[in-house]
Amino acid sequence: MQTKQTVYSQLVTEPTGFSLVNEAGQPDRPLHLYDFASFLSYKNLPTNQAIRDAIATQTQPLTPATAETVAGVDVTVDTTPFTDSARNQEPFNNDYMFVALNCAVRKENYSDEKWRMFHDVQRKPNTFYLAFKTNAPRFREAYITDILKNSLESLASNAKAKFFVDEEQKGTHHLLTDDVTTLATILHAKDVKRFARDQKANARRATPKPILPVTAVAEFAALIPAYRDTYRKSAALFSRECAIVQPKQLIVFGNDALATMQNMVNDGLFDADPTVQGLIKNALETEHYAAQGKVKGKGMAARYWMAAADTLTAATDRATN
Repeated sequence: MQTKQTVYSQLVTEPTGFSLVNEAGQPDRPLHLYDFASFLSYKNLPTNQAIRDAIATQTQPLTPATAETVAGVDVTVDTTPFTDSARNQEPFNNDYMFVALNCAVRKENYSDEKWRMFHDVQRKPNTFYLAFKTNAPRFREAYITDILKNSLESLASNAKAKFFVDEEQKGTHHLLTDDVTTLATILHAKDVKRFARDQKANARRATPKPILPVTAVAEFAALIPAYRDTYRKSAALFSRECAIVQPKQLIVFGNDALATMQNMVNDGLFDADPTVQGLIKNALETEHYAAQGKVKGKGMAARYWMAAADTLTAATDRATN
């Protein structure tokens, strides 16, 4: 049995191989797992039913704002279970480990606040959707991370493109083995289509938005080595995370993240780690928390994203039976 303190201290001190780069392109400071990952541990997260009951007395609909003001929900990270001597000798919850694709762009992605990933309170909706989706005793204080480290993209499609996730799934192209010019030409063609979509969207806007110019083939070619390095380092770090946490079951948010992990297996990046290979083979995929509860024509419906926790716990029950 591993204690919370043991796992936490190993995660804090584990080198990641990544660094924050300054404006001159030089390493500024090393990045740590507390810059990339976190725990499903919140300052105050009542049960979903308690939140429902509190909101039921109001005329307002359930939103992140009303959950805060009416039900007292505070989704900022709480590390005291792992650092307080009164609790950190308890067993660490390694029944589940959660994996998403990559980190979205935020104003302060790498701040001085440790473990703030997945607990963003500047842009609250996704943080609340994640909290409610995993709001069950079996998931409390579980570890959560991204498979692609230090890859800041708000659109999953951009992250997938860089690492040729779809192409590798189809067996048409491979990031690590294809010719650099071939890969760069594919990325350039996608960027041409992106530019055309942006132009079309701007044509419908009263006030057009700035549009990024098309990136040339040569520019993409210069970036491919860095993409390959990030891909390899991400897999190696994920292997070390699993060695520390020793999860019994991976829960993966969305097919994009799962496909990336499968590609890493196929690329031989986990050949020396049969444990991780087994975890990925038996991983439980669940709908990404940013998508849950979306009802066509009606936006986000609270009853759906509150019910997501029941759906996920039922899925884990089936996975273990």
